[in-house]
Amino acid sequence: LSLTTRPVLRKLLYALAERPAETLSKDDLTRAAWGQEYDPLRHDNPLFVNVSRLRQLLKDTGLSLDADNDRGGYRLTSRDQLVLRRPR
Repeated sequence: LSLTTRPVLRKLLYALAERPAETLSKDDLTRAAWGQEYDPLRHDNPLFVNVSRLRQLLKDTGLSLDADNDRGGYRLTSRDQLVLRRPR
């Protein structure tokens, strides 16, 4: 799975993968993707769209991106050990 041409998706995936099975808040993900503080009016839609795209890309990889409605964030889970390689 290559995300070299999709910087926002790549940043989201790395943020989630660095803390596997831990729920990251919308604020955490907004900071990771855009380097900004989370503002629901500004970031809810772009965050939702990018999380949906990331879910589609991960669909057949053994990874899943789950919403944590109680905490208002997302977490990445894997059937196997996760290994990410940053592009050079």
